[in-house]
Amino acid sequence: MSRERLPAVELTVGRSQGLTAVLLATHAVAMIVVLSLSLPTIETAGALGGIGVAMLAPLRCEALRVSPRSVVAVRVADGDAVTLRLLDGRQIDGRLDGSSCVTRLGLVIVVQVAGRWRRARTCVAADAMHPQAFRRMRVRLLWEIDKHERDREAPI
Repeated sequence: MSRERLPAVELTVGRSQGLTAVLLATHAVAMIVVLSLSLPTIETAGALGGIGVAMLAPLRCEALRVSPRSVVAVRVADGDAVTLRLLDGRQIDGRLDGSSCVTRLGLVIVVQVAGRWRRARTCVAADAMHPQAFRRMRVRLLWEIDKHERDREAPI
């Protein structure tokens, strides 16, 4: 089957209980470490506040998907064209970047935004979507990432 004829794959991303638990646990451990240090009160309060604030963005955007910037749908179509749909209704169109990562526990989808130098990215845990949709997206991303690797290694 030709790469250009692969069907588009789209998935809807929901909340991830697993990612929420991991974020809360790792930040709680960091807070415990800060509390176990013999720091003055002001430094301890500042460090705890910093850890708490650092936890909010990934928790809102990636785990709970309640931020307007949260990705709620991903579509990979026509080669490596990717569309990310945000909670506020906006769409980000671009090409799949070779630095995307695929594991059994989740996906890190990196998109080179069309017409911009910046990249957009989202982390999608396996428990944030239907298992069959996750498998389809996983296979498609593995295919496209492998294609990027082969293109990069091809002689000129």
